[in-house]
Amino acid sequence: EAPGLLQDGYIDAFFYTDQTEVEENRTTFKVNLGVFAESGEGIDLESGTRLKLVMPGFQDRLHLVLSGNPDTYDEVLGESTDTLPEEDPTVDEGADGPSAALRFFVLDDLKRNLSFSAGVRIRDSQLVGFPEARYRRLFDLEDDDKVLRFEQRLIWYTDDGWRESTKVDLDVLLSEEFLLRTTLRGVWAEEDPGYAYNLNFRLFHRLWKRAALSYEWINAFDVCTVGQLDEVLLKANYRQSFWRPWLFFEIIPQVSFPETEDFDPIPGIRFRIEALFGHYIRPEGGDK
Repeated sequence: EAPGLLQDGYIDAFFYTDQTEVEENRTTFKVNLGVFAESGEGIDLESGTRLKLVMPGFQDRLHLVLSGNPDTYDEVLGESTDTLPEEDPTVDEGADGPSAALRFFVLDDLKRNLSFSAGVRIRDSQLVGFPEARYRRLFDLEDDDKVLRFEQRLIWYTDDGWRESTKVDLDVLLSEEFLLRTTLRGVWAEEDPGYAYNLNFRLFHRLWKRAALSYEWINAFDVCTVGQLDEVLLKANYRQSFWRPWLFFEIIPQVSFPETEDFDPIPGIRFRIEALFGHYIRPEGGDK
């Protein structure tokens, strides 16, 4: 039987998306190692670690998060940035060291989630503090094959002030094997003029219980000139569990079209191995 791609979050758990990473009440440890090659550039080695500890005695409401990713995780976006467009204006720049944060969940259920965090990170070789608030609300639409998700984040850095992120996801179940996610995300920063935003489309395709594909079309708009397309990124992500349930490999070919290069195509590819200790994916009965 095919998994409930929409109803129970199977596809988010398999790809370990930002919502799963933040809200899952399990102690987890993520390690990844990869390489990225792009036309006209050299080969970049990529690595990162992220440890989330569910602290005892707080009814699973207090998490300690330690991140060793030098420059591939953005707190205000709440997600990895290594597969976003290189010139994505919504990404906060300057993170060049580890970070640590305590996150407390005031509300935590399927429909609503409210948390407050406080932490420190290394930015431009200096220690920076950041309190953060995050709210998520899930809306079931009249059509059972559609779900609307709203997320709001507000964060203050001790060195450059306020940043906020607003994201709306519309999930549409096309079939038992395909889920289409349309995402509109905007980011405002106190230190930057204008308003940066993305309009992204992601099609998830379940192949069998240990493998899935996603196809993405990411449109990044310029922060200074609202409405100006800054870059388009097309990519496919093949993700498969192998050898052990907690071990994954990914192959991610992509083509970017940056405005700085007159939207000429620039092909690239990323290979990555990821270990997710403590993360649980609901078992499925049989392959497709």
